[in-house]
Amino acid sequence: MKTSPRLVRSTTGETIVAATGPDGRTHLAWAISWLSGRPLGLANRRSRALLESFGRSVGDLAAALADFDAPAIHRDFYWDLANGRAIVERFRGLVADPELGRAIDSLMATFDRHTAPLLAALPRAAVHGDPNDYNVLVGGGEDVESGEQTVTGLVDFGDMTHSYRIGDLAIAMAYMVFGESDPLAALAPMVRGYCEAVTPTENELGALFGLVALRLCTSACIAADQQRQRPDNEYLGVS
Repeated sequence: MKTSPRLVRSTTGETIVAATGPDGRTHLAWAISWLSGRPLGLANRRSRALLESFGRSVGDLAAALADFDAPAIHRDFYWDLANGRAIVERFRGLVADPELGRAIDSLMATFDRHTAPLLAALPRAAVHGDPNDYNVLVGGGEDVESGEQTVTGLVDFGDMTHSYRIGDLAIAMAYMVFGESDPLAALAPMVRGYCEAVTPTENELGALFGLVALRLCTSACIAADQQRQRPDNEYLGVS
């Protein structure tokens, strides 16, 4: 597995420390180790080798998490891809842009027809939940733009759930289609890299592109709901 942050214990061996701030409020704090590298999201050019490295890293993580389980990851979480279709149904009406709304409706109609019947058969496991391009670090070359980088680390495990094993690859792929004139050509190296670490089932491969579309639609619908609640927060409009 690629490098991930490690918890740093306090001098008394604790992983979480309570501290009182200047305002008199008690805060819980923890520290994690530093990873070198730059976010993949800063790369202006994504070479096939870099995309393959990304897919391989997601596969390495899936292999590392294969035997991991914890009560905390069995939760009802709206970013869980297994909840994605229900989330789209719940918030689709908040998407004000007509063109975006039609795109969501079209993608979800295709999802319901071709992908939804496969979901019950998909293997489940502990997953990262959000391997987006700013949670992935790259390094190893002269600069990010050179395209000679490889993935060196994965960060931010706050969205972990017990969900579709192939979901991490679908989420990672969803962030790699932006700006691509030929999305499938960009995504194929990621699948190739992933398969070096994990052997997907036929159903996982069959559901993969539909899950990519589901993540994109879920992101748009959740963003619409969050913007409704906090219209002054520009960050929520990124999706």
